[in-house]
Amino acid sequence: MQATLKWIDGMIFLGESGSGHTVVMDGAPEHGGRNMGFRPMEMLLIGARGCSSFDVVQILQKGRHDLEKWIMQNTPFDRLYFYGDKRPIHVSYSPEPKGECVDMIENKAGRQMPKVRKR
Repeated sequence: MQATLKWIDGMIFLGESGSGHTVVMDGAPEHGGRNMGFRPMEMLLIGARGCSSFDVVQILQKGRHDLEKWIMQNTPFDRLYFYGDKRPIHVSYSPEPKGECVDMIENKAGRQMPKVRKR
């Protein structure tokens, strides 16, 4: 999968996918942007929700379940696990979400060990 991000001007960026689609991202005015596109964090949230929603809807459709409506919004996460550039992000949920981001770092023995990012 390919994706390219090009800086246009100020805080405006143009994202281009390998499938030929584009999206504009921009920052909020208080951060030097002009409010002309999605914020990068909004894109991350939309992408994560899109990936998990795609899987759920596909499973339901394969099982021949009727689906009338699907909305995924404001879902608090417990932790986001980052395993590296070529691996997916793992999202865990909990009744009492911590909202942590965790990098999985390989130790000398080759095992992935969690390291919580500081805010």
